[in-house]
Amino acid sequence: MRKYLQLFLLISPLSLFAASALSGGVNGSGTVQSAFPLGKNVLQVDIGGAYYLGEDLRLDEFSKDASRMDIVTAFNYGLFDYFDIGFSVPYYRDYDILDKRHQGVGDLRTSFKMNYPPYPHPAGFEIALLAQFDWPTASSAGKKGGYNRNVWNTTIAGDMQTPQTRNAFGARGPVFVAKMLATANLGAAEDLIPIMLHFNWGAAFSGASSQNAFLIGVGVEITPVPPFTVFWSFESEVPINQASKDIPIFSYPLKSSAGLQFNIDEIGMQVYGGINFDLNPQKDILYTPGIDASSKLPNYQRFPAYGYMIGLSQSFDFSKNAYQSDPQDLEDDSEEVQEELNKAQEAKGAQEEPSKAQEEPNKAQEAKEEPSKQEHPSKEPVEPATSPEAESMGIQPAPKSKSANTELKNPQNQG
Repeated sequence: MRKYLQLFLLISPLSLFAASALSGGVNGSGTVQSAFPLGKNVLQVDIGGAYYLGEDLRLDEFSKDASRMDIVTAFNYGLFDYFDIGFSVPYYRDYDILDKRHQGVGDLRTSFKMNYPPYPHPAGFEIALLAQFDWPTASSAGKKGGYNRNVWNTTIAGDMQTPQTRNAFGARGPVFVAKMLATANLGAAEDLIPIMLHFNWGAAFSGASSQNAFLIGVGVEITPVPPFTVFWSFESEVPINQASKDIPIFSYPLKSSAGLQFNIDEIGMQVYGGINFDLNPQKDILYTPGIDASSKLPNYQRFPAYGYMIGLSQSFDFSKNAYQSDPQDLEDDSEEVQEELNKAQEAKGAQEEPSKAQEEPNKAQEAKEEPSKQEHPSKEPVEPATSPEAESMGIQPAPKSKSANTELKNPQNQG
C-alpha cells in the first residue's frame, strides 16, 4: 500500500493538479495553479463548470435570489519538459433579480508556464513563472448586468466601496497577469506525507482607467487513499491603488473552493467536484451591475453566498518518455531493466552449457593426437641453403630433383 501511494504521489503528474479549466488554463488544484509541469508532449483537455446560488446581498428592498453560472473549456500542452502552454475560453450566464438573463463568452486567456530550473532537479519542490494574457473577447451582454468576474473589469474612478463595472464578463482591453508559482510535494519526503501545498502570488495589469490588482492564492491537496484526492484553495484580488503600507488581503472577498477528485490513472482521466463559497464576505463592498445596466438593478457583492462546481479532465501522453518528477522512479525502472538483463543472461548461460560439455571431449581427443604428430615429422625435402661465400664464387645451388625415379633413370646427370 505504501509503495502504491508513493508511486501515485511521485510518478503520476497526469493524475494530480488536473482542474486546468477553473484555474485559468493551467494545471492546478481548485482555482489555484500548480508549479509542476505536465511534461513534454502531454495534452490536457478540461471542461469545468460552477453554479452559484443564494442571496444577491443587495439593497434591502430586493429579496429575490440571483444566480451565476461559469463554464470554462481549457487546453493545456507540455511543449517541453519544463515549459507548458495553454488557453481557456469561458462562457458566462447570469440571472439578475428581475429574472433577466445575461449570457455570453468572456475574455480568452493564453498561458505560458516555465519551470525553474529548466533541467532535471531533485523532486519535492517546484517553482514556476507564469505569464497570462487576457484578450478582450467578452460579449457586450456583460455591460448590461451580471456578476463581476474580476477586479480589473472595474474603473479606477469612483467610490471604492461601489466600484463601477464596465463589463461583468471581461475587461475593456488586454490584461497581463504575471505570477510566481510554488508547489511543495511532501509525498517526496522519506516519511511519505501525502500532502501537496500550492502558493501563488503576482499581479494583473490592465489598460488605462481600469483597476490593476494584486493576486494571491493558496491550495492544499491531500491523498488519504489512492485514487482519491481532497483539495481546498482560496484566492484574492486586491486593487493595487488600495495598497499603501501593506496589501489589505482580508479587506476583500476570498473566493474559496473545496472538493474531491477521483483519478483514473489507467486512462488519464480525472473527475472532480466540490463547493464554492466566499470565505471573507465584505458586505460593504458592492459592485454596479454593468455600465449599461438598468437603473432598477441594485449594487451587489462579487460572489453569491455559495455554489457548486464539477469538472472532467482528460490527459493524453504523446511522449514515450513522460516527465517524471522523482529520481526514485528512474531508479526503480533501472532495477527492473537490470532484472530483465539478468534473466536474459541466465537463459543464455543455460543454452551454452551443452555446447561447453561437448567441447571438453573434443579438446581431450586433440590432446591425444598431438604426440603422434610429433613422432611422424614431415618428410618434405629441405632445400639446401647456399652460403654467402659460395654465392660470391658464383656457385649456384643444385637444382631440386623432381623425384627419386628421375634420378635413377638419368644417372649420367649426377656426374
